[in-house]
Amino acid sequence: MNRIMIVVMLVAATLGLGGCFSAADVAKMDTVEVAEHYGQFNGVPMSLIDPKLFEGELKKRQTFTDEEWQRINSREIKVGDSCEFVAAAWGKRNRAGSITLADGVRSWWEFDVDSTKPGVYGTVYFHGRVVAIER
Repeated sequence: MNRIMIVVMLVAATLGLGGCFSAADVAKMDTVEVAEHYGQFNGVPMSLIDPKLFEGELKKRQTFTDEEWQRINSREIKVGDSCEFVAAAWGKRNRAGSITLADGVRSWWEFDVDSTKPGVYGTVYFHGRVVAIER
């Protein structure tokens, strides 16, 4: 078996996806999960998963404005963005954590460098919305 086929099989097994989601499966997901799948596979060459299914669900839910879609597809996040926005722009986080304080829950998402998504790396801090981005 050639190396490319082995890599493809390992990626599919690691992701546990088998390459298919139905529209009904995606409709049952919460918005952050749909956004993560969109961000994970959007613009990735030779992706096993078509991001259009997730994009369609996000548009059906009217999750983002036209201006936000432009920023998402450029993978541009900023202070004030929602967690759904960050998920759609940067994909699945590698690690996450949270702490409850007197003024509410503060959380953070960590993204490792990924050669398929240039510019996507760092830690994003939330207090409801993005409050800081550390690279």
